Amino acid sequence: MSSEINGKGLFLVLIRISLIALLVIAVILSGKFTDFMSGYGLVFMLLVGVSMVLMSYSAPEIRAAFRHAAGVPGSGDEVRKSAVFWESAARNFWMLGVLGSIINFVVALSSSQGGISGIATRMAASFITAVYGLILGVICFIPSWKL
Repeated sequence: MSSEINGKGLFLVLIRISLIALLVIAVILSGKFTDFMSGYGLVFMLLVGVSMVLMSYSAPEIRAAFRHAAGVPGSGDEVRKSAVFWESAARNFWMLGVLGSIINFVVALSSSQGGISGIATRMAASFITAVYGLILGVICFIPSWKL
């Protein structure tokens, strides 16, 4: 009976992730929020964040963390390790978002094209990477709360 519940829980998690992904794709394709999107910032966040997780944890630890987040029971020590995994992933994404924003901010100040209004626009857009980091950090921190 527990394998049915675990399979059902994993299926529900996959459905939720799919719905969120479809919603994000729909928002991107709508074109209404193009001022709030930074393709390079998002790619930076995803690639470097996933790289940091892969450097910090082994494949069995990552698999166990995803299984525990999906509701598969485990020993107390395994669940604590999984919670630490999700906390560190959240912290990494948050720190990378701030780092990306600082880098973008310096780049915005180093170029004087467009005058003051161009610099102000680039400075405002530089903080979008921090927003990406916060969003990904919260997404990674939710399983930690659950565990």
